[in-house]
Amino acid sequence: MFDRLAAILLRFRWAFVALAVAVTAVMASPLIPPDEIRFDFSFRRLFRFDGPEAEELTKFKSLFGDDAGTSGVLYVCREGSSRPCALAPGVLSSMRDMESWLSARTELDPTFMLSLFSATDFFSDPLEKGALGNALAEAEAQGGDLASADEAWHDGSPLPGAYARYGQVADRLLGHRIYHGMLLSPDGRVAALSYRFNTAHMHPSARRGFLAEVDERVAADRERLGDRFELHQFGIPVVSEEYTRLSIQDVARTAPLSVAIMALFLLILFRSLTAMVLPQVVVLSAVVWSIGMMQLTDEPFNMISHIVPVMVLVVGVADAVHVMSRYNEEIAAGHAPPEAIRITIGRLSRACFLTSSTTAVGFASLATATIATIASFGIYTGIAVMFTYVVNMTLLPIGFSFLRPRLKQKAAEGNLGDRMLDGITAFATRNARTIFYAAMFFCVGGAAYVALNIQADNHLLEEVPPENRVHRATSTMESMLSPVMPYEILIRGKRYDQTCASDEDCLDASPAGTATCVLSDRTRKALAPAREALGLLLPPSELGAIDGLEQTLSGSLPASQGRCVETVKDAALLAAVDRVAHQLLDDPNISKHVGRIEGLHETVKQMHQAFRRNAPGSYSLPDSRQGVAQLLLPLESASQEFLDRVVTLDYDATRVTLYLYDHGSSAWDTVKGVAQQRLQNAISLDPDLGRRYSFEITGTMNFVEKALSFIVRDMLTSLGTAFIFIFGLIVLLFRSVRVGMVSFLPNIFPLVATLVAMVVFGIELRTATVLIFSISLGIAVNDTIHFVARYNEEVQAGRPPVEAVRLSMRSTGRAMVVSTVILAGGFLVDVISEFVALRQFGYLASFTVVMALVGDMLVLPASLVLLAKPDMLALGGKGAGGTTRG
Repeated sequence: MFDRLAAILLRFRWAFVALAVAVTAVMASPLIPPDEIRFDFSFRRLFRFDGPEAEELTKFKSLFGDDAGTSGVLYVCREGSSRPCALAPGVLSSMRDMESWLSARTELDPTFMLSLFSATDFFSDPLEKGALGNALAEAEAQGGDLASADEAWHDGSPLPGAYARYGQVADRLLGHRIYHGMLLSPDGRVAALSYRFNTAHMHPSARRGFLAEVDERVAADRERLGDRFELHQFGIPVVSEEYTRLSIQDVARTAPLSVAIMALFLLILFRSLTAMVLPQVVVLSAVVWSIGMMQLTDEPFNMISHIVPVMVLVVGVADAVHVMSRYNEEIAAGHAPPEAIRITIGRLSRACFLTSSTTAVGFASLATATIATIASFGIYTGIAVMFTYVVNMTLLPIGFSFLRPRLKQKAAEGNLGDRMLDGITAFATRNARTIFYAAMFFCVGGAAYVALNIQADNHLLEEVPPENRVHRATSTMESMLSPVMPYEILIRGKRYDQTCASDEDCLDASPAGTATCVLSDRTRKALAPAREALGLLLPPSELGAIDGLEQTLSGSLPASQGRCVETVKDAALLAAVDRVAHQLLDDPNISKHVGRIEGLHETVKQMHQAFRRNAPGSYSLPDSRQGVAQLLLPLESASQEFLDRVVTLDYDATRVTLYLYDHGSSAWDTVKGVAQQRLQNAISLDPDLGRRYSFEITGTMNFVEKALSFIVRDMLTSLGTAFIFIFGLIVLLFRSVRVGMVSFLPNIFPLVATLVAMVVFGIELRTATVLIFSISLGIAVNDTIHFVARYNEEVQAGRPPVEAVRLSMRSTGRAMVVSTVILAGGFLVDVISEFVALRQFGYLASFTVVMALVGDMLVLPASLVLLAKPDMLALGGKGAGGTTRG
């Protein structure tokens, strides 16, 4: 069959070339222009978004929006100041301009904009929304000089008269605990302006241009404020966008460098310009097909798949080396180019199909992964590897036919290369038993060592080095203001079937008589203007009057049917949540990971403190539902955005957010277990609260960590799947179970060696590094297959096992060394990446393929001599290509 393929290729070579050009043009169409190539580094793209956890997350986001979608600008004071420098007039002026610009942007949620400029002063009488912004505007209206006031602020000298009220308001805001960790650090050195994208702009591609514009404004404000301040963008969307920027930069740098390195190796090893250029041109067509296929099927580049182009190029050229080596060998044996092409295709098509298939299986086995980006990476790269097989078996031989061979005749016996390969063969065959058992002992002992010591963990910023701007911004945020990793607890009140028009209608709805009537959104929105006006006019002591007035206003509106629910304004519920929060923060094993806990219980305590003007004991919860409701009224009227962060409009659900430092997924595992048990004891097992409320741990980061917790299981499943399929392919094509057994040890050896190296050097198993093993298994087995296929030819020619091993080593050994050098060099290009995990992938993958070469040059010959019988690898009297070599 393959002989006929060679004849067809040579006869219709121009037609094949035209077809290849046409296919390449079609597949390249979505790549032009390059700035329209799709990238997506969002958490939504990382994981399979199905199952109960995904349903819980969707339900949570429908109530509170995207918990991982908040971004903002961080204002950080570099130098000390006599006053809280983040509250300086110059900072607030910059913040005002930034907020004004952001408020006009259609990409953002208009109901969510938090900053000191618009913050409510709850200590004033009456309450004043945007107090600091109002004071700044008043000072400017009186002709106050901003530059002078700003300098006086930092020097500690008296402020100009126009700015006297500004200073008083700033002092009061600094005392508001409700803003600490959210908008302002307790020492006043750091301030934040936060915003959130609307639902139409949650996809990274939809917000890329906006974030670039914010970056330009931040740079301008940084220059405006001078050396005293640092300004940073922060938030998970900013991290996602930085990953996109770095991935584009990586592809632009690593792809050309990989081409240059492989060209250099090919030129040195083959000493031919043809050998340097032809295989790369051929394989580059497969690369274009691969990334074109991804774009045509709406598969964007992400933090994993952006390495596909370099991966396919390296693997494809490494396979092309075996084809070129065999063609060179046949030319050196005196065959004319057409005959040499026929023999090369006939001998290598089956072996190369097997090597490409096993490599593809190694990649495709990743399809079982929980992490969607890894699964799609495996599928697309597996298909791409088969593309390289197609071009190497068609376009590469056609390329040979167009070129006049400038290849040396067969080298004389006894040259340095042959002597080295003969020496390796002699060592492996003489010490076969020792090498075989030493390899077995290393694999078993190494696997046990790894199982006891390997660590699996993931970090938000694991991909970027500490000097990266996003890493610095996030670290500054964590150390000076608040951690950025939100983990959510959703608490919901029981919803009854009974409809209602007032609270009296719900007295019999619940066993305890505690249900309240939740009015429809239409009624509540109609009352909103009155709430706001009264909240601003009345002093805190009289805010309770709004309760009664609300009923009067409600009665004057059209009748509205509500629903009886258990409200989360319940004092007992808030007290239980507050106890749990204290228990968590008082536990040193938990508090080292949790920087802040935000929830309705904290909001109520902070409002209580504001109402009582910091009186002793005021930072506490009231003991009645009515007391809770009165404390929340000012927020409903003046700062609804603060309430929207922690409670639904109907008060039937609330969120408790634990902000964790970026200590890895293992930290959340610890916190989650303790938090779940505490909440179970405080709510679910409470005779009263357990009947009325339920809780669940949810949120984007919890969903992410849960998926990442399967990473070791995914690796083992992927490896097991790959081993089964690869073993089956080898047995099927070589028609021998013993061949599969012989190939096992040499290919498990490099994987164990890499895992041991990871443990020794403290490299954790995580999203990027876990890829190495299935990929490396598929690649490592290639040389094994080529060696065994050549060994089979020599056995069929009547050579004894030791002689067959020696001749196979002389022929295939050169190609094995060359392909390993190309693979290792291609992977090592990744060490220049700014992605930490990608750098680790580069040198670990290089180490793995080098260890695979050691396995194939020592362990494989030893296994063949010990386990093989002369006819063990017989394929029914024919060679791998269907012919007998004499």
